[in-house]
Amino acid sequence: MTMLSKLYCGALRIGLAFAFGYFALSASTPRAQTDGLSWELNASHLQAAGLPLPSYMPRVRDVMLYQVGLSTHQEIEVQWDLIPGNDHPVRREGVAEGSLSSNFILQDRKHNVQGNARTSTLTLSDLTLVTVAVAGNGEVRGLTVGPGSPRIPAEYRNGKGGYNLVDSKVTFELFLPDDPKIEKLVFLVSHPDGTKYRLEKIGSLDLSSRRPAA
Repeated sequence: MTMLSKLYCGALRIGLAFAFGYFALSASTPRAQTDGLSWELNASHLQAAGLPLPSYMPRVRDVMLYQVGLSTHQEIEVQWDLIPGNDHPVRREGVAEGSLSSNFILQDRKHNVQGNARTSTLTLSDLTLVTVAVAGNGEVRGLTVGPGSPRIPAEYRNGKGGYNLVDSKVTFELFLPDDPKIEKLVFLVSHPDGTKYRLEKIGSLDLSSRRPAA
């Protein structure tokens, strides 16, 4: 075998070894499940907020599939006084990031309601409210996207203006798994970040002392 052939074979062996190692590492290294769309809620959004998904449900879509497979659910009614002192909607541009109140109040809670916990849209837009039901260790046990979102887009205002508004107070209903491990609701709102979205944690609501009697 010529020297050139030996060099070629050696380089080939090194290249194959590198490729094998790369693909083995890729296969064994867990990656954030992004679901592929920049405008949808995904696991990396929740991880950044300190809210890990269960190992057996690594994607947000897995949680949605789990929720629609349930035979019963719980219904929770919440009031959010996000702009205290205002009784009417305000212009969107007058609401600065970080200024929304964390005043979430439990209005009603029903357990063992027949039917599944439903799926929800995963689409994020400006000030979309994301509600995450978590266990005591912060693990996600259920979630919903949309209910309670305070922004009123201009196109929904019956032609009464070309600007967006933000409700100062909203009352909304949540359909979530009737899971005894759920101890808290965590509320986040989305903000545009280039072509993607990031989540701001607004507040939480403790449910641990509001469990039904045994």
